[in-house]
Amino acid sequence: MEAAQLSFTEVGYANAGMAGIAARAGVSTGSLYRYFPSKEQLFISVLDKVLYDMYNAARTRSPEADIRRSITTATAQYLRAFQCNSKIIGSAVELMASSRRVRHMWWTMREQLHQGMLVRLRQHQTMTDVPALDPELLITTLTSMVDGFGQRAFVEGEFGPLTDSAIDAAAEVLAGVWYRSIFGSGGPRAD
Repeated sequence: MEAAQLSFTEVGYANAGMAGIAARAGVSTGSLYRYFPSKEQLFISVLDKVLYDMYNAARTRSPEADIRRSITTATAQYLRAFQCNSKIIGSAVELMASSRRVRHMWWTMREQLHQGMLVRLRQHQTMTDVPALDPELLITTLTSMVDGFGQRAFVEGEFGPLTDSAIDAAAEVLAGVWYRSIFGSGGPRAD
């Protein structure tokens, strides 16, 4: 798995070969095929781990941080994980057009992330007098906004190389949209 993840990270799915991955792992190609019957199945296993790690990066919160700071930190951590895994994410987006299995795994992981975020969002919505937007639609829209930025920034390279401070600034803006979508401009009620 580690050798495959390194190969997919370096050259993407299309340019990674099973023989090269096996050599990198120090095993025979036949042994690799015994555990992963196809390159697609190996990629799905790597993608599952990558998405799990990315989503966990976004869940990390500091208990003493305020809500806006927590959202900003989670967004920055997710963007950094996206940046590190941009070739794998880009390959997954390409494969989703032709692979039902990749598409299914991707959307299953997204749904798990959304369900976890919905719990927190609903808690936050009880802390404000701002009329609540539909939670499911809000989560879908806001996560798509963050992923869209990640896709354009890290997979497509539209903004050129981003420094850590540029990622932090982008996370601040994206988190601001999240925060205002939940709390308006006033923030949580002081109960």
